[in-house]
Amino acid sequence: WQGVQRLAVADGRYLALSRKHGPMVEIVHLGSRDAGGERLRANRFGSPYSANAAPPAGDTVVKNVPQDPGYHHSGGMQAVGAVLAAGLEAGGKWRVAFLDVSDPTDPKRITTLKRGAGSAGTVSLAKLADGRYLLIVGRAAANKLTFFRSRQPGPITADTTWIETTTWHESQLRGND
Repeated sequence: WQGVQRLAVADGRYLALSRKHGPMVEIVHLGSRDAGGERLRANRFGSPYSANAAPPAGDTVVKNVPQDPGYHHSGGMQAVGAVLAAGLEAGGKWRVAFLDVSDPTDPKRITTLKRGAGSAGTVSLAKLADGRYLLIVGRAAANKLTFFRSRQPGPITADTTWIETTTWHESQLRGND
């Protein structure tokens, strides 16, 4: 498993999961949990504790979002509202897929930030005070962070364009520059 993100949509009981050599994203409904977005709590009670215990029957995968053709690795991801950003990698190329998860049982592709060489092991997304978005792509085992900002304020749509603003390298993050 590469990433897990709780989705703040529907009744707050959905998770998005990513992994290598699987679908881009798996959406899990935690039907055994209370609705409303409160903490999820552990589901493995009893003695002796067993890590191999099956999850409750109400906790099921409700959707597998297939990988983009030619890609095989989904990394860390981030959700802001009903938008999930997932980094994809394969053979030295990367991209970021943006999904509308307002209906978590039927995610829809909004747009894709397509890039060239490198990796996208982690993706961070935040809405800025002016309504634009900040996207950070962790590359090279997150030792290189590339920052993007959406050009226009408003929701992320198929027309959203991204401006690469800067890249931080590990030595800069450690103060060894």
